[in-house]
Amino acid sequence: MQLEPDRASVLDRLCARLGASGARPRAILGCTYPFKTAIFAEILEHIAKALSIDAADLGRIPVDVVCDKRLYRGHALDRRFRVHLYPHEQLFHPKLLMILLENEVIWISGSGNLTAAGYCSNREIALLHEPGDLKLPPTLRRLLAKLPGDAAGVIRDATGDGPRGSSRRGGRFVTSLDSRIGREFLSRAPRGVHEICILAPYFEQANGDDPLDRGWLDALRARFPDALFRVYLPLLETGRRPLVQGDRALFEAFRDNLRQLDSLRFYPVRDDPGPLHGKLVALVYRGTKGRRARILVGSPNPSRRALLLPGRNVETAWIADVKVSALAAFLDGLDVGESRPLEALRFAPPRRQSEIAWTALSCAALDPVTRTLSLTWVDGRRRQETDVFYGSRRLKVEADSCVHAFVLDAAHGAVMTCPKSGVRVPTTPKGKIVPGYCPIDVALADRMLLGAVEAEMSPEDWLALLGSDPGRSVGFFGEASSRGTGRTFQTRTGAFGPSERVRDLAGHLRHTLKRLRLEPWSRAEREASFRVLRGIFASHDPASSGLATDDRIWRAWVRAEIIRFAAYAARDREVRGQGLSGPLRSLASELRGQLDLRAVPALARAQVHLVASDLP
Repeated sequence: MQLEPDRASVLDRLCARLGASGARPRAILGCTYPFKTAIFAEILEHIAKALSIDAADLGRIPVDVVCDKRLYRGHALDRRFRVHLYPHEQLFHPKLLMILLENEVIWISGSGNLTAAGYCSNREIALLHEPGDLKLPPTLRRLLAKLPGDAAGVIRDATGDGPRGSSRRGGRFVTSLDSRIGREFLSRAPRGVHEICILAPYFEQANGDDPLDRGWLDALRARFPDALFRVYLPLLETGRRPLVQGDRALFEAFRDNLRQLDSLRFYPVRDDPGPLHGKLVALVYRGTKGRRARILVGSPNPSRRALLLPGRNVETAWIADVKVSALAAFLDGLDVGESRPLEALRFAPPRRQSEIAWTALSCAALDPVTRTLSLTWVDGRRRQETDVFYGSRRLKVEADSCVHAFVLDAAHGAVMTCPKSGVRVPTTPKGKIVPGYCPIDVALADRMLLGAVEAEMSPEDWLALLGSDPGRSVGFFGEASSRGTGRTFQTRTGAFGPSERVRDLAGHLRHTLKRLRLEPWSRAEREASFRVLRGIFASHDPASSGLATDDRIWRAWVRAEIIRFAAYAARDREVRGQGLSGPLRSLASELRGQLDLRAVPALARAQVHLVASDLP
């Protein structure tokens, strides 16, 4: 592992590595404590640009974010990714960004959340891992097995267990699901430790996280009683006695138990270019190869909850050895002030603000075709005491725990839950009750549906859901051709005359055939295409009242084209390779049985029957 003092963005390095790979992505996963839509959308734009693809194409693969339910405050809809809450009770605190490519997996770990602060302004510590193959530390793959969403499962299934560490980086990747990270760090510590460096981002406490506490300090002191402690704290104000963020009483009590009072020194860290948020503990020792440093870097704050107590936080970290010169260069690069004793500093304790979200829902799933939002409650009591809001609108939840005729709004990707008026919320010393949020999981994984199905869908709206492929040819299976069924089919469509609607329909179906030919990125995506084809068929009813004759003929024509498309696609070699022939043949047979042309003039009826029955 290398600690590098330069300020080059790890995201820039990731994108450079992706661009050099020349591969296409198979899945993307982000793990974070709080989450902000805008910064993750920007990250996806950078990734897509590096891979030379359209950012919208990321909606074709599993792209998921997993975050903690305590700090989640909703998100704006984005067709390219889904947001999930960590389903278990532990505080979810890892910071990961993983990209699965065809023949390798590249990932970032460290201290930065998927927020603007985490990727744009804070002073973070991030590690870029590029093993060059499909191997991951087994501890990381065990964490993936516990995460919701498709991306974690795809990455885990596509990878195998590599060394616990990384041969290129050295060290060991550890998670709190396997062991108490602090205990493992201390139990394997080298002998002869004479100096301990601690990077402590106190300001995180304002978001309900853990600051440096006496439990972790005491564990270090008990293990290394003769060591010199160097503590790096955020600088708030300069002056003769600089103001740093920290608990003076905590450090006074800690110093009083040291063997030598001058064994505790402080280093104010300026907030240029941003506030300190990186977390690091370094044990400096003299080994057989000279002075070295055993370091712990990653998501855990230097606290008892994050490092010592079992079952409290989900954390990830690296334990590795580096040269002391590399550690010194890294710390100097933080732009720290001169060493000072406790008396030469003023202290401002962190704001201790704790919020308890009113978490009443474990799942809110939307079927955008039926426009039904299904709610799964945490327990029965919360259901009776909870109001559910979408934006500023209170939702009417029926007895079946469903909200019917639900319409997505691009500004809101979650529902909000809060206690009903008059419900007595038990007071707690841990903090105040705030509304909770639950992401809306769209049951159809195809992102083309997100935000598109409205309360009143016209036949044209349904067709638009298929997307479109540029081209002016008539017929769904390619450019004008003089061979075989292509020529015959185009001659018959020509009987209706040239029409923009015919060309558009051809483009929609050609685009759908290309989607079905692709490798199985998502089974739900293909199922979504079938459901949209059924929706197009149902919406183009030629017997609907108030239609002109031409419109009745057009709707009947669309129905015939959908039937013919399903039968034709079932015989396509690449589609057969995806195992879709059977479902497509069944779809064609199902829709053919529903083809009612009594409302269509006799001549047009005969032509439509030809299209629907003369199948390849």
